[in-house]
Amino acid sequence: MNLSSTRSCHWQHAVFVILLAALFALVAPAVTMAQSGKMVDLRGVWTTKYATPTEAGRLVRESRYEITRQDGELFWGVDVWHPIDPKTGKPLPEWIRNPFVGSLGMAGDRGLLATQGVQFAFRLKGPDEMELEMASFKKLGGLAPTAFYAVMKRGAVGTVSQTKWPDLSGSWRGQCLVAQPGELRPSSVRLDLVRQDGELLWMDDVWSPSGPLTAKTDPKALLRERMMGSLNPAGTGGVLTKEGVRVGFRLLAQDRMEVEFIRMAGEDEKPTAFYAVLRKGGDEPVAPVSKGIDFVGTWTGSYRYGLPDRPVDATSSLVITRQEGNAIWADDVWTQPGERGAAPVHHSDPMRGSLSPDQTHGALAKQGACFTFRVLDADHLEFAFTGIDSNPAAFFGVFTRKR
Repeated sequence: MNLSSTRSCHWQHAVFVILLAALFALVAPAVTMAQSGKMVDLRGVWTTKYATPTEAGRLVRESRYEITRQDGELFWGVDVWHPIDPKTGKPLPEWIRNPFVGSLGMAGDRGLLATQGVQFAFRLKGPDEMELEMASFKKLGGLAPTAFYAVMKRGAVGTVSQTKWPDLSGSWRGQCLVAQPGELRPSSVRLDLVRQDGELLWMDDVWSPSGPLTAKTDPKALLRERMMGSLNPAGTGGVLTKEGVRVGFRLLAQDRMEVEFIRMAGEDEKPTAFYAVLRKGGDEPVAPVSKGIDFVGTWTGSYRYGLPDRPVDATSSLVITRQEGNAIWADDVWTQPGERGAAPVHHSDPMRGSLSPDQTHGALAKQGACFTFRVLDADHLEFAFTGIDSNPAAFFGVFTRKR
C-alpha cells in the first residue's frame, strides 16, 4: 500500500504497537456500537490544551480538530493549530489548517488520522473525549520533529491531568537485530536523557550505521541525533521522534524498557522496524527467540481508505518472503487505480521489520509509510497502516494468509 493522487496510500502497544496498548486496548461501549454495525459519530470540533517539547523547551499550546465528514469508520477533517515564530519560539497569532484523513479501528474504540509528515493515534475514553498521541516526522510550522499526548474533548477543552512522572534520567542501552535489504544486521539502541521537564523528554539517539556500539567503535562512525517526545498520560511509556523515525516505549521496570523503533525515512539506514529491551546504566543483550509461528506466505486483506474527496474499497497483499528469528522481509503488493480511464498501476514495495519479542505483534516500514499489526492467530493479522508522504493515509484491516 502507498500514497498517490488517487490513493492515500506520531507505554503503547502493538505500535505498541505505541499504537498497540493504546491502539488495541478495548473500550466496552465502543465495542458494543461496532458489533451492532454502528460506529461512533466523531463529527464536531475537538479541542485541547497541551504541552509539547521544542528545541527551546516546554511550550503550552492550544489546537483543535474539526471532523467535518464521516462515512462509517472513515472520517475527514482539518487539524487547526498555530505555527511557531522561529525567532521567539512562541506561537504566532495566525492558524494553520491542515486537512486530514482518518479511520476508526474495527472495534470502534480507537483510530488513526494522518496529515503530511504527521501521524495521530487515539483511543476513545467516552463519546466526547479521546486520548491522542501525535508524532511528527519533519519540520512543520517552525517546529522540529516532536511528539506529545493530549486529551481532546468535543464541546470543551481537554487537558492531561497527570502530575507525577517517572524519572528517565541516565543512559538506556540494548542490543538489537535490524532487517536491511538482503541481510540481518546486528546493531545497538542507546537513548541518553538530555533533559526531562515533567512528562516531556529530550533524548539523544546514539548509534552507528556500521554496527553495535562497543569500546572499539570509531568515533567518526558515531551519530548523536536529538529526539523529542513525551511520557503518556498514565506514565507507563511514551513516544519519541526525529526526522523520519518514531520510537515507542513501555516501561518494564524502573531500569528497563522495551522499545519499538520504526524508521520510515533516513539517509544512513533503509526503512525498517525492530524491537529491543534497554537497561538504564547497562547494556541489555538481544532477547532469545522462542520458536513460534512461521509467518512466510501471502497475506491478503480487503479494507476501505479515504481519499480527500471519497472513500475507496481496496484489496492488497502483504507477501512475507523471509523470516529470520523475529526479523521479517516482505513486499506490499497493491494496485493504484488509473486516472481518467487509464489502466491501473500495480506496485510491489519492499518492506522490512520485525515481530515483537513475544511474537504477539509487530511492525513493517517502507519509505513514508508503515504497518503495525497484532497477531490474531497463525493465519490472521489485524493491521493499522499509516502513510505520511505527500498524500497521507490511515486505515485498518485484517490480513488472512492463504494456505
